[in-house]
Amino acid sequence: MRLSATSDCSLAGARRAVAALFGDEPPRIDGAGGERLDRAGLDTLDDARGAEDDASAIWLDARRDWLQRTLGDGSLVELKLRRDERAIALSTFDRERLETRERSARLEVTLVNPFDERLRARERLDRFGADGADESSFGAEALLEAATRARRRLEDRLCARPFSGVVRTLYFPPHRFGRVVHEILGHRLEADFALIERLSAGGGASQSSLGRVGQRVAPDWCTLVDDGDRASGPTSRIGAMVDDEGTPRRRSVLVREGRLERLLCDRRHATLLGCPPSGSGRRASYADPPLPRMTVLALGPGVDDEESLRQRAAGGLFIDDVEWGRLDVASGRVRIGVSRSHVGSRESRRPIEPFVLVGSVEAFLGSVCGLGPAPSSSAVTGRCRKQRQTLQTGWSAPAVLCEPRPGEIELIPTSGSRSRGDG
Repeated sequence: MRLSATSDCSLAGARRAVAALFGDEPPRIDGAGGERLDRAGLDTLDDARGAEDDASAIWLDARRDWLQRTLGDGSLVELKLRRDERAIALSTFDRERLETRERSARLEVTLVNPFDERLRARERLDRFGADGADESSFGAEALLEAATRARRRLEDRLCARPFSGVVRTLYFPPHRFGRVVHEILGHRLEADFALIERLSAGGGASQSSLGRVGQRVAPDWCTLVDDGDRASGPTSRIGAMVDDEGTPRRRSVLVREGRLERLLCDRRHATLLGCPPSGSGRRASYADPPLPRMTVLALGPGVDDEESLRQRAAGGLFIDDVEWGRLDVASGRVRIGVSRSHVGSRESRRPIEPFVLVGSVEAFLGSVCGLGPAPSSSAVTGRCRKQRQTLQTGWSAPAVLCEPRPGEIELIPTSGSRSRGDG
């Protein structure tokens, strides 16, 4: 059963078309009660899913045409919607059973150069919530803002040139260095990673061998907080109160002025380490095992003025977008994928082709020479993959200026970029 496009291509019109087929409330089968569906019930369910897909297709076609008219520069617009749902059923600390279904939706906005289809730029919009997330979660303003960002990226790609020279200074605007800290420190403070790191070095599994409270793990400027109280985006409403094991989630100070305060633990690793769980047990679905995972990792602010940091970075690289990162726990090497950057001032801005920053954890941490004030905007969200489980996470950081020593951080040009889900 297929829907045909009508003159009313709005989301409301698409929903009315679905309602005309199935009444005011299309059938919703969640399987929570373990019902067995007969053949007629399965056919009805297939028709409902097909009608929902058709409603989404009508909405996507209408929004794509609207974006192309609004941009008015001849660029081709592609929209792709992906919906997902994960079931959570857990027992809380007081043995009360909680059940919820967390729905998420990702909309990819891609702009294509009409003269060369190999030149394209993509932006992603994510929506989450226990109440549901679908195409109605993406407003016109958010779509236009994403398309405008994609157009800027496409323009940068047309005139971008490879970087030549030695990396002397790196300037990260607010939140951009948060992705770097997520990789170089955040994962190492997750109890399972810390356990692997210690065992590979020949240590034991006790709390004392993994790192004593007060042990130096970073320079003095570093204060890290995993703030589950701000997890309205990366997790559901229940996830803001308890983790996926039912443990109360709390604001955890992981590093204070460079010294270890605690590790992120689920119940299992808290038992192994002999410390209380931090409410950090997260999993992609009920079928996956809980793992210690970050929620929103926040780097503490510094004392430098943001404009003074930009002036000190004159002649260096300005990082506009950090798209992905990866940490090799065994070697301590970090790879950071930079999709957009430039050199020069605002008046003489010259875009640089995508590249990868490669260096050790110590090189990245030791190169930081300036931190700006706390960012005024909210934390940035992204996806992180660990042991085949992809979860939403977030990070927040002030503006950061880095001055690496020659040869400490290597810049490797790349022709493409990796997915943000690479962690």
